[in-house]
Amino acid sequence: MTTLSRSKSLPRHRWKPYPSYAEAKSEWLGAIPSHWKRTRLRHACELNPSKSEIAHLAMHTEASFLPMECVGTDGNISLDRTKTLDEGWQGFTYFRDGDVLVAKITPCFENGKGAYCEGLTNGLGFGTTELHVIRPGALLNGRFLFYVTINDAFRALGTTSMSGAAGQQRISEQFVADFVVGLPGAEEQQGIARFLDRETAKIDALIAKAQRLIELLQEKRTALISRAVTTGLDPTVPMKQSGIKWLGQIPAHWEVKRLKHVCFLETGHTPSKSDSTYWLPEECNIPWISLNDTKSLESADFIDETKIRISLAGMRNSAAHLIESGAVVFNRDGARVGLSSITTKPMCLSQHLIGWVCGPKVYNYYLLHVLYAMEQEIYRLTAGATIPTIGMTDVKRMAMPIPPLEEQYAISDYLVKQRAGITELIQSVGKQTAFLREYRTALISAAVTGKIDVRGEAR
Repeated sequence: MTTLSRSKSLPRHRWKPYPSYAEAKSEWLGAIPSHWKRTRLRHACELNPSKSEIAHLAMHTEASFLPMECVGTDGNISLDRTKTLDEGWQGFTYFRDGDVLVAKITPCFENGKGAYCEGLTNGLGFGTTELHVIRPGALLNGRFLFYVTINDAFRALGTTSMSGAAGQQRISEQFVADFVVGLPGAEEQQGIARFLDRETAKIDALIAKAQRLIELLQEKRTALISRAVTTGLDPTVPMKQSGIKWLGQIPAHWEVKRLKHVCFLETGHTPSKSDSTYWLPEECNIPWISLNDTKSLESADFIDETKIRISLAGMRNSAAHLIESGAVVFNRDGARVGLSSITTKPMCLSQHLIGWVCGPKVYNYYLLHVLYAMEQEIYRLTAGATIPTIGMTDVKRMAMPIPPLEEQYAISDYLVKQRAGITELIQSVGKQTAFLREYRTALISAAVTGKIDVRGEAR
């Protein structure tokens, strides 16, 4: 069995250990309080109960319906959907109030999807077949069991035990049944669950505040960019109507042009995947920007490297071609449509991206900020599409404000400095959020394995 760390450290001055411990003969549990019992879940739970227990109910009886998207990673479930027993009988997993749900398929399991069921319509529910249902027996508190299943060790061991085809791996019922837990008495289990309910609620509230602060800072950054690239840095200059809805008014001495009239439009392509000679690893040395580079496009103004490279043969036998350094590339397909960055070296593009090579009237860093400011306009252009896509017709209609070059340089310099301060704040709050999440995980792990004694805290 893979060796696992017990948990991340907790403040020693606050949480105390139990007076005495005994070895649990389980690598992940280590030592447990000497009065706890060691048991496998199969001896304390019923797994995936049969629908036959509700066969006596009228088939028009309503029950909550939980597809995977309604099962959270924080234990919350969305209860706004229902199905009748007749609708849910075939092809869905059955559960009821008091049951614990655990996602069985990757990546939902690794991401912590699961829940404790309460408040279901008529106390009943149906959901995706990619859920394990664990029903606690008389010796096991449901909320305590829930915290065991979101414990990092349960998730880590489950992940290593997964089997199945690549991309569709699942944890088995046997893994759940054989998972070893430390079991205190019923009253102590209830106390631990109450303690974790209270403490995680406090942590979750802090995380929510931090996330809201990050959202506000991001909104501030977006507004800052939009204001600077559309109205400039001098609030006293005369203004005029731009004639473009998303732009509104612009300084009277600025121009408005379609991008295709001031920049050269470059498109991308993918070499044939069926010809293996185009994809020989030793010959693939040409950077090729694709949807695999979404994180790079999102996180930085400049793109230096790509996840995938293509070969010279692949490029020459396709419509792919090198685009010069300094081009502003733009993702026009997929869930993160609109992501933009500036190339730092000659690169090729996939068909999901376009590139703008700036002409003499446009500074590429200013154009990049204009594209940042166009976020809502870009979303508008994709409205109604099943897969968000900006068509080439709309791409060729895209317009931008054009100040004199000196102003473009000044606006870009100003935005770089202002954004740096906001980004630093966002990163700082992000680190605090990450710490809170780690602390939450460590607290749950320590409590359900008996590493801390919370009997005096569980009020």
